[in-house]
Parts: sequence; structure tokens; C-alpha cells
Amino acid sequence: MVTMSHRSGAVIALQGFLRQLERQGVDELYLTRSARHRLEHGLRGPVCEAHGVALETDVPSVAALQGDELLHAECHDIDRVAPVSYHGASPVEQLADLRRQACLAEGPLSAGTFNPTVVFSSGSSTADLMFVADAPGIAEEREGLPVAGDDGEKLRQILKAMGLSRDGVYVTNLCKFRPAMKREDAHLSRKPSPEEMRSWLPFLLAEIEIIRPKVIVALGNVAAEGLLRIDRASITHLRGQFHDCGGVPLMVTHHPSHLLLADSDADAGSAKKRLYWEDMLLVMEALGLAVTEKQKRYFT
Repeated sequence: MVTMSHRSGAVIALQGFLRQLERQGVDELYLTRSARHRLEHGLRGPVCEAHGVALETDVPSVAALQGDELLHAECHDIDRVAPVSYHGASPVEQLADLRRQACLAEGPLSAGTFNPTVVFSSGSSTADLMFVADAPGIAEEREGLPVAGDDGEKLRQILKAMGLSRDGVYVTNLCKFRPAMKREDAHLSRKPSPEEMRSWLPFLLAEIEIIRPKVIVALGNVAAEGLLRIDRASITHLRGQFHDCGGVPLMVTHHPSHLLLADSDADAGSAKKRLYWEDMLLVMEALGLAVTEKQKRYFT
């Protein structure tokens, strides 16, 4: 809870803004160096406690702290979620044990809101790069792989442009089963609920612990919501920068299905692809991969 004793109009506005973040599940607020400097040197009055961050009050403008000045607000509840325990002498054996447990998971499966076909993961158990999607769809159930069908082909093309292969990265879903639909909508897929995502999060954290990736890419707003524990994720505001996911850099970007839509958009398609590619260039740099001049110019 945020407490303030100096109730200027700007302070009240800032308090409302912080409470809005709190209702969204945000536990900690991180500020850029420039924002912190402006707060420390441009403010007067008593001190307020905003989730443990001491800030001077009499803030000149809430709007002045948003945009580039306010570094992505992240929820670090993920640090307090215990991963599922697992056994095995190697990452391959540990992932196999984790998959076995997922098939029998009483917690996530007890409510009966998932279809019966498990779709766990694919790729290298020692990959530096991990992709996380939300939940399996029809194509994923059919192929038994996360991000399959046309979406999977688009992901393969992205990786090829990065100089990588699908076998060399690790691809998984937050939810390990497709969320069930009503009988008349059985051929469709739906977004997993926050409760469903939370129930599978310990499994995903165990995967991260086993793989030990250098970078994680959240594919789409649903995966971002699950990993960052926020109610609504805006790709527009979250992409283009790294977020902290339990100590691992996390890049939020669009799901490959977004690029399939861009393929059919003659006017704006290239611009959408360029934004996606800029995210991948940042990922490549974080991984220490060489980026050629040709790669830098893709979709410009």
C-alpha cells in the first residue's frame, strides 16, 4: 500500500497511479536513473513509501514520469513461486521427469478445464535461448509440439534469419494442455485464465531452472502476463526492452501468428515485421551473437 502525508494534487495523482499498478499485481516499481534523479532533486516535502521505494513527494507531474521516464513496472511475485521439484542426472532426464509430473498434475488438471493431450516442449535441453508461448492450440495438439503448424513455420523462418535452428533453442508453453472449450466450440482455442496460468507456472519455472537460458522470449501478451504476473500485457509498451524474469532477461514480443497476419497486410506488414525483428536483434546482441549489416537492414 502507498502512504503519503503531503497531499498536493500531483502527489494524489501519483498515489492513484501507484494504486492502479498495485491492483494489477505490481509488487515493485523500478525507475530509470533519470526518473530517480528528477524525483530526488525536483521534489520537496515528506517521504512516501511506494512498495519499499523511498521517493520524495510534491511530484511535479505523473505524466512526466510515464513513457520513457518510467522503466517497465514489473511484478516480482515470480520470485516467490517455488518451481516443481524434479529428478534426473541430466537436463534431458530432468525434463522427462517434469513432463511425467505434468501429465499427472493434480493441481492444474483437477478442475477439468484442459483437454487431455499434453504438449510439453521441444528443442535443446541446454539452449541459451528459450521461447515461451501461452498454451497449445489445435495444431500443437496434433503435432505434439509447442508453436506448431503455420505458427511453427513462421518461428522457423525467424530463427533462420537469426542464424539459429529450432533444434538449437528451447520452445515451451506456459500451460501444458489446451484449455478446454464448450462442446460446440471444441475445434477452437481460448486464452487460458489467470488461474490456469498460475497453476502451471511452477512447471515453467522448473524448466527455466533446468535449461538455464541466457535469454527468454515471451511470445504474445498472454505469455507475458503469465511470466510477469500482470493482468493485462500490452506488447506495444513491453516490447523493445528487457524485463527481469527471476534473474533472466525477458524479451516480450508478438506471437508468430502476428507475423502471419502481417504477411497479408501489404501496407503495414513490413513495418510490423521490422518491429518484431528489432526485438530479435536485441535478443541476438544479448546472446553475444554476431549481427551482420545485412541482418540489421532486414525489413527497413
